[in-house]
Amino acid sequence: MGNSYNSSLLALVGAALVGSVAHAQSTVRPVPRIALPLDWSESSGAAVPTEDEARRSIDVELHGTYLPAAGTEFGGGEVSTQRMGWSATIGRELEGGARAALRLSTEASFYDLSSSAPFVGGSTGPFNDVYETRLGGTYYAPFAQDIDYFGGFELVLAGEPDVGITGGTTMGGTLGLAYRADEDLELTLGLLAFSRLEDDAVIVPYIGLRWRMTDSVLLTAEGNRVALETELTDSIDLDLYAAYAQRQYRLGDVGATREPVLRDEQIDFGANLGIALTDAATLRLGAGITIWRELTFLDDTGATASENELDPEPFVELGLSIAL
Repeated sequence: MGNSYNSSLLALVGAALVGSVAHAQSTVRPVPRIALPLDWSESSGAAVPTEDEARRSIDVELHGTYLPAAGTEFGGGEVSTQRMGWSATIGRELEGGARAALRLSTEASFYDLSSSAPFVGGSTGPFNDVYETRLGGTYYAPFAQDIDYFGGFELVLAGEPDVGITGGTTMGGTLGLAYRADEDLELTLGLLAFSRLEDDAVIVPYIGLRWRMTDSVLLTAEGNRVALETELTDSIDLDLYAAYAQRQYRLGDVGATREPVLRDEQIDFGANLGIALTDAATLRLGAGITIWRELTFLDDTGATASENELDPEPFVELGLSIAL
């Protein structure tokens, strides 16, 4: 299929290293609006940054997740998953009050599948490890008093190591308005669109919310994630959240089936404890439960080869964020 997945991944990583990395919150899958790299508005209640601080911000994050074996109703099997990855984001303030953010992330996922019935292509173990690279960006600019408009994009390359770039690439974008009702409340209205491997593209509206309920409690809702963030002490914060995630991967040939697709969807309820190690580094310890998860295999025609709903399972997470 031309260029391999590995060469494409190296090209994206190389491009990121030539540029810079940045400070911003994690995006919401499947297509994110990257959060503002910094809240540069005086309404945030935070100290207004100096000119040099406001022009650029940098953040790097490392993370890992473990989902133990969960039973599947398909073939009486089990599935366990381990994920690890990193992300880097750069944010910059531009002339006229405009702001821009660019984010690169990669993730490796390792699956252990067992089943008495084949998942796809006659195989009960069609793959083991898959990889994903995401490059996304968002641009903000003033539209009217207390209103910003934004637009964003995301390119995703995901699949087994030997899958070509054309077979494993999807894309998406966002467009919307962010309205600051007062110093503690921001509302977002937008459209979100993304393509899918071996399936139709999706366009959906969404409403976002950022509400500082007290000096130490923040409620956010955007895209596929709702979170309540609480500052417990000066160096410890707690994040309670509910989130939907969708991952899709192009696989190599399985039996007579050419390059099928795995779609991995889940709904999580979790908690993250953030511990400030230094002014620039934060350790995050997380745990929760995946209340619903489904693995869907599609053949090369887009037909469903199998749908595999998993039992609820706990998970644990570990992360490290560093502001440069």
